[in-house]
Amino acid sequence: MTSTGTKARKTPPHPHLPKRVAGPPPQGWWPHFAWTLDKTTGFLFVAVLLAASGGMLIGAEPGLDLLRAVALRTMDGTGHRSGGPYAWLLASALLLGLNAWYWCRAVVEYQFGDAANWERDPYLTWAPRVLGLLPFVFLYFGLRKIGSGDLRVWLMLGAGVGFLAFLMLRRPVVRSLHKTGAALIAKGRHRTGHAIHATLIGGRYAVLGGSLALAALGLSLAIFAPVAPAQAMGPAAVVLLALATIIPVMVVLIQLGHEARIATVPCLFALAFVCSFYSDNHQVRLLGSAPAAIPRPDVRVAFDAWRKDLAPRTYGVPIIFVVAQGGASRAGYWTGDALSALEEKTQGDFARHVFAISSISGGSLGAAGFLAAIHDQPNLAAEGRLRQRVACFTQQDYLSPALGGLLFPDLIQRFNPLPGVRLPDRARALEVGWEAGWAKPCAGGWGDVNSGRMGQGFLSLWDRPSGPGPGTGTAPWLPMLMVGGVTLETGRPLITSSMALRSGAAPFVDAEDFHQIAGRDVRLSTAILNGARFPYISPGGTLGNGNHLVDGGYFDATGVEAVRQLALSMFKPDSKLLVERDGFAPIAVRP
Repeated sequence: MTSTGTKARKTPPHPHLPKRVAGPPPQGWWPHFAWTLDKTTGFLFVAVLLAASGGMLIGAEPGLDLLRAVALRTMDGTGHRSGGPYAWLLASALLLGLNAWYWCRAVVEYQFGDAANWERDPYLTWAPRVLGLLPFVFLYFGLRKIGSGDLRVWLMLGAGVGFLAFLMLRRPVVRSLHKTGAALIAKGRHRTGHAIHATLIGGRYAVLGGSLALAALGLSLAIFAPVAPAQAMGPAAVVLLALATIIPVMVVLIQLGHEARIATVPCLFALAFVCSFYSDNHQVRLLGSAPAAIPRPDVRVAFDAWRKDLAPRTYGVPIIFVVAQGGASRAGYWTGDALSALEEKTQGDFARHVFAISSISGGSLGAAGFLAAIHDQPNLAAEGRLRQRVACFTQQDYLSPALGGLLFPDLIQRFNPLPGVRLPDRARALEVGWEAGWAKPCAGGWGDVNSGRMGQGFLSLWDRPSGPGPGTGTAPWLPMLMVGGVTLETGRPLITSSMALRSGAAPFVDAEDFHQIAGRDVRLSTAILNGARFPYISPGGTLGNGNHLVDGGYFDATGVEAVRQLALSMFKPDSKLLVERDGFAPIAVRP
């Protein structure tokens, strides 16, 4: 009560602000700006997300490679990529820009209400517009940086200018439509006037529902059809679409957390940390049940089979060891092309002299593709079509399926609190991509090619009719393959090999043997990945003993060490594998 006997009145809230904003904004430039930043915390996440992804896109070689896969020539230099991936790149940039702008604008309207409260504030008006424009800016400079000086660069620039013009003209158009609806209602045309208002209001719910539907669609495709849709869009578009689906979810969570005074992002990191103890979905894919003994020859048996296949010869016979170094998809392409070219030049005689191939990381893709091709269709070298067959496999886009797996099911799995639920990971997407890539029909036709080869057992590639295991029958010789990986916990090399690396107590190569640890065979696609678990693109594989298998390049990026140890073990005086009268001379080849 006051001295006059009346009740003291509380200061009413600002008449134009929503009820959730208590009191008028603080006076002074800096207090007002700090208050505004606090009310728009979702802006910071969108800005960091776009700046980080855009910086990686134009400032790092892996990011520029995403654009090269869309805008430049194919890996063999024979022609430009089709326009489909570029159209998807434009569409994904538009969607990302729309989501960045719309959800920041939604935050402004949620916190500050009617446009009269904020439309004169440059930050609240222009920050969402600038964030929406950023995808076009980064893509424009990225395309210019990789040397794509054609119409595609100017199309991206024009799309950005058009998008900004749309954002600036949209508000007057919407205001005019609201006035038109009100005028129609005043004239008695209630149905038409209310329809206009309902359409404008319903548009917000349509955007919300569309964003959630897009996220669900992306997740479903990444799980059930991880290859074809991702390859049609291209790797850059896959990344942009994933970012576009992340923004709505995170902005809503951040704003809800702000209302409840909860730090959303740290809480999500804490949830991911807790879930990491039981939500591992990176187990190495194995085939069948554990056999009593895996049928593989040791080095001695394999060498005898190689020597018998070349006898009798009247000249010094070279024994060739091939090392295929890492380097992602480029290494896979050039390894396959170099080996295929040598095979064609020698009319199919090169592979008969190769005893073993040691491959690391991306080189394993080319080595496996080469071996699968000469095994299933040995006539291709003589016909001069082997290089074409192997290139058809190695130059396809396998990055897009892996990125789709990384940004959709793998990302969601990190926050999955259900121990028994494991979504497919990006490693599986990469393996399934290789399996589909081998089966994909290419120009030239391949007759009765085994289209399912990459999905079949690794050791089945060396099955020979007259022998109990790889390298022991009477069919033409097929070089042994040693795919080099690394055990994360010990740092020791872990090799997936078509021959046993140990004979009795003495190892021919000082490395762990994958088949001895796993006790089972794997698909050929999985064997490739055992040495090609590129950092970030594919995860470390979880083994049955609890250890983790990572990229072979961590130990030896060239593959030379395994061959060096193998050759020294074979050629030392007490090995009794080579004798002077045999006339065999070792040669190392590095594609």
